[in-house]
Formats: sequence, structure tokens, C-alpha cells
Amino acid sequence: MDEATHKCARRRCATQIRMGLLMCPPDWALVPQHIQRAVYRAYRARPRDWAAYAAAVRDAQNAVDATEYPATLQHAATILRARAQAAGGEQWEAHDFTEGTIVRPRSIFRLPPSISSQLHGPDPWRCGPPCVTPEDGVFIATMNPQLAALFADLLEEASAIATANLKNPRQAPRDITKALAVAHEILGSDRA
Repeated sequence: MDEATHKCARRRCATQIRMGLLMCPPDWALVPQHIQRAVYRAYRARPRDWAAYAAAVRDAQNAVDATEYPATLQHAATILRARAQAAGGEQWEAHDFTEGTIVRPRSIFRLPPSISSQLHGPDPWRCGPPCVTPEDGVFIATMNPQLAALFADLLEEASAIATANLKNPRQAPRDITKALAVAHEILGSDRA
């Protein structure tokens, strides 16, 4: 006879586990002991207080999710640093023309001299109509590789904070919510 099962309570885990367990053993091992004890207490009291049990389950889910934060932040920092390096690593400027705004460093927007001179004469900046407004150009120039490198540093610091939060579960965790939001934007996802 087959034993009844359900899905592990960890978000994004599809492991089927037997009834009576909240999470699969590998995920449950990630939950700090004080939260595990709170889940057990709330489970026993649930006929009287379902809200406390639901809160304890959320705490356990959040604790497991938090184990991914350092890697998510570090991955986003690595990607951001690589993109900044690929963009030349130098500060950018916005140049306004009658057709619009071009953002440089020159190496990104300049066509090879032979093609540029055929199209627009000897001025390498005249390599076609710009695709951005002056306001967009100033913003793009502000978000240059040097700034990206500083953001990567901040993400790495947030990764260290997230790791410290995991190592000291009894202390109030330091908030890294905004750093995670930045990491998710860089990674293009809701999670790592």
C-alpha cells in the first residue's frame, strides 16, 4: 500500500515527502533549531491556533530561503562587475547633438574609421542618429562602469551580512531586502 505524500513546504522544492513532515530532510536541516522547535510547538497547538502554525511554517520557509541570499548577492555582484569591465571600466559622458544624445566612452559607439568616414565624414561621433533623449543619455552616463563596480562592492558586503545573519540566528538579522531587490534586477529573476 502506498503511503500518502505531499510536496515539501520549501518554496521551489518539488520533493514529495510523507505526511507528518513539513519539509524534505535536506531542507529541514537548513532550518535553525529554534525555528524547528517553534514549528513543533505550533504543530501540536494547531487545533487551537492555526495562525501560529502558519506563522511558524512561514518562518521556516523564510529561514530556508535565507540560505540562498549570500550566493544570490555574490552572483549578482560577479555579473555586474563583469559587465562593468566589458563596458571598458572608464567613466562615461553624454554628448548632445541636434539628433539626440550619444553616451561614450568612444570605443563603445565609434564605428571603424573607414565606415564612419564613408557615412558621415571624418567625425567619428557622427555614426548615425542616437537612440536616446538627452535625459536618458545623462542617466546612462551616470550609471557608468565605475559606479557599477561600487554597486558590486555593496552587493558583496550584503552577501557577507547575509552569511553573518545565517551564522547568528539568535541575533536580529540585518536587513538586506534592498540589496536582494538589486540582485534580482541584475539577475533578471525573482530569485537566484
